[in-house]
Amino acid sequence: MNKPKSLGVDLMPNALDVLATVSGLGQQAVDTIINAVKENQRRLLACEGPHDCVPECTPRNQLVKKYQCKKCSGWMTTRDWVWYQEGLKHGRNQGKED
Repeated sequence: MNKPKSLGVDLMPNALDVLATVSGLGQQAVDTIINAVKENQRRLLACEGPHDCVPECTPRNQLVKKYQCKKCSGWMTTRDWVWYQEGLKHGRNQGKED
C-alpha cells in the first residue's frame, strides 16, 4: 500500500519517524535504540530463567538504574526487576494459602 504524499511530503509517518523528528535524535539514532531494545527483549525471552539480576554500575546522573541478568545478559529497570521478583514470590506462595 502506498502512502499518500503531498508535494513530496509523507503524510503518514510511522511512530519511529515521529520520534526521530520530535526528539531531535535523527532516524539512525532511533533505529539504533529500537534495535537494542529488540535484542534485549530477545535475550530476556530466551533466558532459561529465572533471571538472576545484579545492578549495573550506573552513573549517578542516570535517571533509571538498570539490572542485568547474569544468565542471559538482558537488562531491566529497577521497577521491572522489583515486579519480576514479586511475581516469583507470588508463584512460590501459590497453593500455600490452603
